Amino acid sequence: MSRITLIIFDMLLIRALVLAFMLSLALSLVASLDWNKGLNAFNSSDHATAPQVRRPLAEQGDVEAQTNLLIIYENGYGSPKIFQKP
Repeated sequence: MSRITLIIFDMLLIRALVLAFMLSLALSLVASLDWNKGLNAFNSSDHATAPQVRRPLAEQGDVEAQTNLLIIYENGYGSPKIFQKP
């Protein structure tokens, strides 16, 4: 390969790496916005919205979102309360 071909190849590789980095940064920002939205919903006692926001993150493998869903479901947050008469 000629020197010019190697330079062009290197430039294309650098551009591809920069693009991949920018895409991963953008996706992480979107995920953090969803994370904050779920946290704000839970803290403001909007227990119906919190699982809806956290579920996609948990399905993508986010361990903290999975743990939060466990806590939400285990305590019955967002579920209708069923009272029985004694």
